[in-house]
Amino acid sequence: MRRTVRFLGIMLAGALLAHVAFSAAVSAWIAGTYRHRLFNVRNVEDATQWGPLARLFVEGQSLDDPRPKILLFGSSFTWGYSWPEEDVFSWHLQEAMPEYQVLNLAVIGQDMSGLLKLACDIHGTGIKSIFSVVEVNLFNLRPQNLSLDSQPCTESSHYHALGGLINYFHFTISHPWGLEYPRTFWNEYDYQQPERQFSWTPLPNSYFPDLTLFKERQIHIKSTIERAIELVSTFSNSIYLFVAPTLQEGAELSKYPPENLQTIADMIVSFCASPPITLCLDPGLGLPRNDFGNLTHLNMAGHRAFGSWLLSHMDRWRVELSAQ
Repeated sequence: MRRTVRFLGIMLAGALLAHVAFSAAVSAWIAGTYRHRLFNVRNVEDATQWGPLARLFVEGQSLDDPRPKILLFGSSFTWGYSWPEEDVFSWHLQEAMPEYQVLNLAVIGQDMSGLLKLACDIHGTGIKSIFSVVEVNLFNLRPQNLSLDSQPCTESSHYHALGGLINYFHFTISHPWGLEYPRTFWNEYDYQQPERQFSWTPLPNSYFPDLTLFKERQIHIKSTIERAIELVSTFSNSIYLFVAPTLQEGAELSKYPPENLQTIADMIVSFCASPPITLCLDPGLGLPRNDFGNLTHLNMAGHRAFGSWLLSHMDRWRVELSAQ
């Protein structure tokens, strides 16, 4: 009997030690690999933890970096799917503005409801940004899910920022099955494909934004845009809100009227608040095919071009603001 109990005790202790060691290894990988861009939190099964993990990321990266912050919010377009972080437009902004710390908080597939929750979590950090960049993606807006009710930010569970490895260790040690570990290892280098040809697959109209629904729900969309600006402005001096570009030719190849996309984009910009707090931008449908990897995502060359485009607007607006 004693031998059985001892054996079970050794097995349990070994399993616990293995979990601690594996959690530490995963945490070290994430902390060492993702210092500019939030790791793909979609690999975390519990969606309620995405915001707290973003909060942890911002707090951890801010501990040892006193530079003014530029925060980016959005979906896979801003995250830079499917490229390593040094090839996405937020990285090019960082290279062009080394006096700032640029942190990419985009979440792949995130809709506006998710962005509002994430903004609440960042608001809770007390960290301020000199600029925030907010993406509105027409393919993720989902007007049918938007409500006129403006929910206040509530305190969510989060982890105290202790820096680097310890940050993520708090999560991984307490969520042994909450993170798909191998996918996190591979995510930074996943989906790389030969440069840089546009790939097209015909898409059904159900994939595209429904113009009729957008018109019917425009009051809800306007309320959500205004709420997003209100929340982000609580921790940002200025906001750059942009409509994520779509390749016009890609819409035409799927027999979807590209003018519908432009109508919806114009609607979004019209809902956006006016300066001095917010600059609302729409790159339109005229970006060249050579800048796209598919209908809604840029390739590496496209990210460089888009970063330059965004930077030119930011520079011009900063000059205008300083002159006021």
